[in-house]
Amino acid sequence: VKKLTVNAFIYALLWSIGSHIDRDSRLRFSSWVQQASHQNQFPLLKRFANLPTTGNMYDYRWNAQDLAWRPWRLDGEHEAALQQFTPAVEDSSMESLLVRSTETVALL
Repeated sequence: VKKLTVNAFIYALLWSIGSHIDRDSRLRFSSWVQQASHQNQFPLLKRFANLPTTGNMYDYRWNAQDLAWRPWRLDGEHEAALQQFTPAVEDSSMESLLVRSTETVALL
């Protein structure tokens, strides 16, 4: 339970902060989290978080089913299913991609 909780917290921390900062800051923050985990700055992280040592943390997702960090990639079956529902953007107008609301209609 601790491993699940600690890693889910790290995942939430990464994306709650990372979604509000620019790319360079996101990479620095990712590096800091990895270093803090591996250098024992936070003993709970060192003990329960098995963070990836290669790449940056934003290249990974926390998989709660197998309690492991996995790269953001889809296997062949899921990728084919996703492409079935993904519109061909080059064949679409910007208007067809927008969700109509008062704000987006004003942009048109």
